Amino acid sequence: MLGPSGSGKTTLLTALAGRLTGKVTGTITYNGNSDSSYIKRKIGFVSQDDVVYPHLTVLETLTYTALLRLPKTLTRGEKIEHAERIITELGLTRCRNSPVGGCMGLFRGISGGERKRMSIGQEMLVNPSLLLLDEPTSGLDSTTAQLIVSVLKGLARSGRTIVTTIHQPSSRLYRMFDKVVVLSDGNPIYSGNAGRVMDYLGSVGFVPGIVADVKHDDEIEKHDQDQASVKQSLISSYKKNLYPALKEDIQQNNTEPLVFPSRGTSGRSSENQWNTSWCEQFKVLLKRGLQERRHESFSGLKIFQVLSVSILSGLL
Repeated sequence: MLGPSGSGKTTLLTALAGRLTGKVTGTITYNGNSDSSYIKRKIGFVSQDDVVYPHLTVLETLTYTALLRLPKTLTRGEKIEHAERIITELGLTRCRNSPVGGCMGLFRGISGGERKRMSIGQEMLVNPSLLLLDEPTSGLDSTTAQLIVSVLKGLARSGRTIVTTIHQPSSRLYRMFDKVVVLSDGNPIYSGNAGRVMDYLGSVGFVPGIVADVKHDDEIEKHDQDQASVKQSLISSYKKNLYPALKEDIQQNNTEPLVFPSRGTSGRSSENQWNTSWCEQFKVLLKRGLQERRHESFSGLKIFQVLSVSILSGLL
């Protein structure tokens, strides 16, 4: 998904992932199926901001994620082995025992590109059929950004669907995309093959060109008016030329059966609603919390305060 800031890329992606708060109009379906409870468990979502524990290593972070999210039919050793396999697949072997690090340089850790790949790895652990990423190259240099997109391209070739938002990609990155959706003020103006965008724009009478940076005030006002009219014309052209064929293609694809990797378990079964039991989740989270705070000094008073607040919060 391409578009300038404020075009609606993140909002649309978050809505597709089922993580958009507030009222959403319309219907979101996956291959014609709208069963959100099971399908959302088979979707990976990587937000723009990496939410991680800074003092845990890469291996520890992925291991705890595997213990929490992988099905209980797998043994602990198999879950850890799966985390190790993801580390190798994403090229994180060199930094597997390095701490993740905090934001804004408060605690030094792995690089931004390695942190982003680790965030992708956390979602890859559940083997999602659909992986959604919100601006995975944001804040990265061109070489690291190309590495991230190359990793995503490899994941797509392995049989997964990768949907990502990206802001001002370089020509090298753009050539890696198969299909693009171009947004403007919340409206699509193109959807289709990445290599045919320029041909389509030319066919509707708009050939992108170089605009001078220096303008007078009256020229700026005229440019803004022209920009608004061009934008509206592109939106109308999309609805007339692309939308009917796209809608027909989606309806045809919706007749195909919905298939997600289930690892031999049924996601509709109530007994398999959660991958791990409550007690197992509690033990894993407790150990992770203690390991994250291993650099801090513990005292009886601190432990009493935390337990008291936890009990009161649970009762309320």
